[in-house]
Amino acid sequence: NLLGGLAIKAISDQVLAITGATVPLKVTGPGLDGERLSVYEPVVNRPFALLDGQTLTIGTPESGTRAYVAVRGGLDAIEVLGSKSTDLLSGEGPAPLTAGFQIPVLPPSFPHIVSAPDAGHLIPRGRMTARITLGPRDDWFDGEAIDSFLTQEWTITDRSNRVGLRLEGIPIARREGMGELPSEGMVAGAIQIPPEGNPVVFMRDHATTGGYPVLGVVESRDLSLLAQLPPGSKVRFGLFQRPSLADDVIGGES
Repeated sequence: NLLGGLAIKAISDQVLAITGATVPLKVTGPGLDGERLSVYEPVVNRPFALLDGQTLTIGTPESGTRAYVAVRGGLDAIEVLGSKSTDLLSGEGPAPLTAGFQIPVLPPSFPHIVSAPDAGHLIPRGRMTARITLGPRDDWFDGEAIDSFLTQEWTITDRSNRVGLRLEGIPIARREGMGELPSEGMVAGAIQIPPEGNPVVFMRDHATTGGYPVLGVVESRDLSLLAQLPPGSKVRFGLFQRPSLADDVIGGES
């Protein structure tokens, strides 16, 4: 759910959890005694009951932009190529949700356990540094261009979505004479540099191929946090430092 405003009504008793953005939640409707609830406000990152006839309303995010609704048992939707979501680029998968749409819920698997509360990720507010690994096409850029990319603060534009995060800043240039790059496979987190020099970060619903050089790839956990930043937010990029083999050695004497 992007920027709140979603209302969900349970047709039978359900167990839900909301993760992602920090959003206010409100449940209204009949309680266990059949009386209408005056106030019931679950919190994110913790499971709660949504009884038959009750309605959950997701408010405007206090931090982050995207909230995710999980239902015990999972959603009973058509699976296309291993996914139950709509692909925005190809149109494959189930149709996008519309007002009044009913989504069947699968029975829970047994045994099912309500886990301890999870604090979730700390969502950045308007600014973050994302860790990246350079390559595979960083050789298309000289040291000055790479330094400019890593040292400046980029702005997320309002042309961003879950396909790509479009950034704006001081454009970076390719090396002279590099020509055109044949299309090649892309991964989530790939940072493409189009000819105009402003980066595009491929998000979870990214295209499978692309023809612009990929300067680097965002570390997976940081990509999930980038998805929570609204337009106008500021982003810096830092090199991801992998632990050395020595970091994995535990104690002992030689």
